[in-house]
Amino acid sequence: MAEAFVAQYSYNTQIEITTRDLETMRQEPKESFSEFVARWRAKALMMTLRPTDKDQIRMIVRNLQPKLMQKMIVIPFPTFPDLHEMGVQIEDAMKQGLFDQEKEQPRRAFTRSSNATTSGDAAARSSEAGMVATTTPRAATPFVGASTSNPRTSDYLPQGKRVFTPLYMSLSKALGVLLRKGHLKPLEQRPLPDPLPPKHDPTK
Repeated sequence: MAEAFVAQYSYNTQIEITTRDLETMRQEPKESFSEFVARWRAKALMMTLRPTDKDQIRMIVRNLQPKLMQKMIVIPFPTFPDLHEMGVQIEDAMKQGLFDQEKEQPRRAFTRSSNATTSGDAAARSSEAGMVATTTPRAATPFVGASTSNPRTSDYLPQGKRVFTPLYMSLSKALGVLLRKGHLKPLEQRPLPDPLPPKHDPTK
């Protein structure tokens, strides 16, 4: 036992793995997430003074393949098991093509009618310049006739559809994760009124 420890310690001192070696260690294109994390942890174990788990997790996420890194860099991972569980789920979702449905539809370009007059174009440009220069809301003016009013078409630009990041897990499982990490807590049961109201049903 002692000889094995001495041999392992001697091997570690000869390798001299540094933090820089971990920072430059990248995930290979055909390497799975689990294989990369295992290779990373094996190299980190060779260090005498290793970075904290938080720093190691941060470096692992930043050294992933770009598509996987973009999905995981916004998620906090307090422990390696949390990192591994979510990384495997996201990788599986990417292989199944679930992220293709997240692409935001391009906004339709707004085109002004070719029948607009020169004065109407000037008024529209003036209105757009005012919207850029200030954020103060403008009160709506009453209708005074078609000959003296110009439609404010810039107020009716189409808005893009909101896209939400998928959870890759059931809602009940997500609730359990949030409760375990302390982000949520169950509501305390309120005491019954004393005296009880006449319509109180103890079975409900």
